[in-house]
Amino acid sequence: MKKPLNITSFLICFFLIISFANCKKDTPTTTTVQVATKLDLMTKNVFIYDSVINNWGLTNQSVSYARIGTNNLTNWSNERLKFYRDGTFDEIMTNGNWRQGNWSMSSDSTTLITSGSGYSNSVTIVTLTTDKLVWLDNINKVRGVQIPKY
Repeated sequence: MKKPLNITSFLICFFLIISFANCKKDTPTTTTVQVATKLDLMTKNVFIYDSVINNWGLTNQSVSYARIGTNNLTNWSNERLKFYRDGTFDEIMTNGNWRQGNWSMSSDSTTLITSGSGYSNSVTIVTLTTDKLVWLDNINKVRGVQIPKY
């Protein structure tokens, strides 16, 4: 013969059912994505040249160097440029000479200023991303595309 449920057993079963019904599944955790600052982008990698265009924007514009090119007018393949967070940089120039200098960006991050012993230069930053630095030297009409050296 079946035994009837007593009130205590009934209440325990009732609360267990209610407890399981009210269990929440784990909520997905949110991931914080850190956005790289211009300083992070400038100082993350050693840059090499992908291309250099002379007479930029003029009728006699010409590709002086293309990393994958075969008929380059100049050889920028040896050039290496590393910007540091302290505002200094190291550069191995196309002729193999090494030089150091200082660098800064304008407050709106659209101009890159470099200087060192006997030289200074200012270029407009066209693009600055994790995989590309494009600059334009408006005075000398030169456009450079630099990429990280991997």
